[in-house]
Amino acid sequence: MSITPLTAQPVATEFHWLNYLTDAAIVHLDGEVFACNESGRSFLSDPQVKSKLRTVSDVSNQLFVSDQGLPWMVESKWLEQHQSWLTQLRPALEPNFGQLLLENPRPILVHDNFKPLFANQAYVDLFQLSSIKQLLKMDSIRPLIGEEHWPAALSNYQQLMSDGYLVSEPVSVSWSCMGNKLQTRIHDFVVDWFGRRVLCTTIHDVGRDQNTIGRYRDMAFTDPLTRLGNRRRFDEQGASDLLHCLNRNRVATVVVIDIDRFKLVNQQYGRPVGDLVLQFLAKLLRGYAGEQALVTRMKQDEFALFFAAESAQAGLEWVNHLKQRIDSSPFMLPSGATIDIELSIGVSLWSGGDDHLSGMHERATQALVQASELGGNQIIAG
Repeated sequence: MSITPLTAQPVATEFHWLNYLTDAAIVHLDGEVFACNESGRSFLSDPQVKSKLRTVSDVSNQLFVSDQGLPWMVESKWLEQHQSWLTQLRPALEPNFGQLLLENPRPILVHDNFKPLFANQAYVDLFQLSSIKQLLKMDSIRPLIGEEHWPAALSNYQQLMSDGYLVSEPVSVSWSCMGNKLQTRIHDFVVDWFGRRVLCTTIHDVGRDQNTIGRYRDMAFTDPLTRLGNRRRFDEQGASDLLHCLNRNRVATVVVIDIDRFKLVNQQYGRPVGDLVLQFLAKLLRGYAGEQALVTRMKQDEFALFFAAESAQAGLEWVNHLKQRIDSSPFMLPSGATIDIELSIGVSLWSGGDDHLSGMHERATQALVQASELGGNQIIAG
């Protein structure tokens, strides 16, 4: 295939008028290119375009999808004077609209009897394909739908092409190419795709949305500094744990902890070190409690725990052992110096009757205040 390049001057060639065409334009015959404008030159390296140029034998309008997934309209007409074909390529979609479809975060597919005609990157990513080009080369998306759901998909397609609508939108479970199970809500509708009546499918990834909601929920219930639960976690999960505890005839126990003279740590070493001390204490509390207790950071240097004890005495011994563990674990500064973490701790036990979590937390807080007023570094049960 030889290319006759155009010079900068439009009068320098018998095809000078190509420079005035806004669309990509190529003059050719039987696979040989005689001339093209600058827009057309960029298409000459595309194997699909080369193939179409070799097969043009009549006036035609065809749809061509680029490797990027954008549709182009290919129009060919005979130039009698030059005894050759003029083929022009223009975007089938207005560029901004095409970009909107391609970059839409919701997967979109256009297909004719399950033969893909157009897809955006989100659709390719959902099914873990390598590229839009790989998808468009498929004869059918049946492997993506899965044999389990193929009969329903075929029935829906036939009903849509016949009646134009479905009674309801099904929730479908499909399999990705990598074997991952996808829970999706699929919406199909009939569209006119450049003169062809075809189906457009949009997919709502229910599973991903549920995971996103779960992450946001975790963020709403988690203290960002210590990664412990926050006050909201204590109020919600603690109330649930209290009911579970009472149903098992265990002694519900609330513990409120405050670091003695924590303001002095911030003043002497700075807030960054103060934050490290809080993270260190959170790690100690979580490590000691394990799965036995709900551990939360309520505010600043105040922490709250909820756990179920076999008895009142067992609950108090558990708290005593916790304090001993922390007393024997000083925080070490980068310089090698250490900070002893001393705690004031208030404890409350379920008092029976209509006692509830907020009442237990209030009594434990009052006991904490008393422990602090008595000099700190001690446990008081309220």
